[in-house]
Amino acid sequence: MFSLRETPTEIRPMILWFDVHLMASFSCLILLDPSVQVRVYFIFYLALLTLPATFIVAFGNAHWMKAAFFCQLIRSLFIAFHNITYPILVASWTAVENRQAFQEASNEEIIFSSAGYGFLIFLLSTAASIFEPAKLYHICHLQRMLAEAPELADSDVEMDDVNDDTISETTDVSSFVDLGLTGKMNVV
Repeated sequence: MFSLRETPTEIRPMILWFDVHLMASFSCLILLDPSVQVRVYFIFYLALLTLPATFIVAFGNAHWMKAAFFCQLIRSLFIAFHNITYPILVASWTAVENRQAFQEASNEEIIFSSAGYGFLIFLLSTAASIFEPAKLYHICHLQRMLAEAPELADSDVEMDDVNDDTISETTDVSSFVDLGLTGKMNVV
């Protein structure tokens, strides 16, 4: 059933899915790269930045979520730097290779094709990292949620179960209203 109130057991897998999506997307971009070794280094360093935050999100408490947030913030800045500079590197690399391979091509053709290829890499890298702001938000939200309700940090008790117990203890039987078949209001 859909709930407006999210629980840590719902947020943690969603954050981990963001990591899987990002790593898989950037790994698939190896197929398009003219310089595969640069992408492999990027994925290696991205994985080094991803592992601490992923471990903390999966098993951490409210105190450790602050560390996960800062690790994710550094990772997001690294990805933004990559998304800005790497397409320029790809366009330059492609222009040099095209100049050597197609010596009869004009400069405009080489610039247009290499800039288009760099723009394609920019779009694909941006699409791969589209969930990074959402991941930052959810880590911050999870940290606040665990700080406000410490019993959720130690166990995976859902908020709905806690709320149902408090409602059943405070509800009085005489406050129910029975409309019945006649439509008249009968207090039971």
